[in-house]
Amino acid sequence: MMQNLFARREFTGYHMVAVMTLFFGTIISVNLLMAWYANTSWSGLVVKNSYVASQEFNGKLEEARRQEALGWKADIDMTGKGISLFLHDGAGKPLEVLAIEAKAFHRKAAATGVPVTLSGAGGAWSSAQEFVPGLWRIEVDATLADGQRFEKTYELTLK
Repeated sequence: MMQNLFARREFTGYHMVAVMTLFFGTIISVNLLMAWYANTSWSGLVVKNSYVASQEFNGKLEEARRQEALGWKADIDMTGKGISLFLHDGAGKPLEVLAIEAKAFHRKAAATGVPVTLSGAGGAWSSAQEFVPGLWRIEVDATLADGQRFEKTYELTLK
């Protein structure tokens, strides 16, 4: 005769070990997967001290509005072999730049930026540094001939 498939069996210590192993194994596996995704994605860190940044926010916002009203623009292009940058006014006339600094931040090392050495004159600047593929944040800070500053941050994806 056929045995009853739903007959009661005794719940032993081995069953409890199996249940606990499956339970905690699932939790640990999900935590490891989430940690891996968090480590391989954009960190989101833009400033080191959010309180100080909040105190400076209104001044930076006013400066950005002033710069926007001037109509200055920057055309930026990034390849694996460098960055090219063209700074111009609203009419397309090159801005006379005395000094320019740039810093590149890769998504995996957002806290530490790589200084970008730009060479050129007037409004046309370029760098010959090599960059790895990924999401980059480029911060440009230029001092113009009349003493004004041009500051802009760009997010670029290099494939």
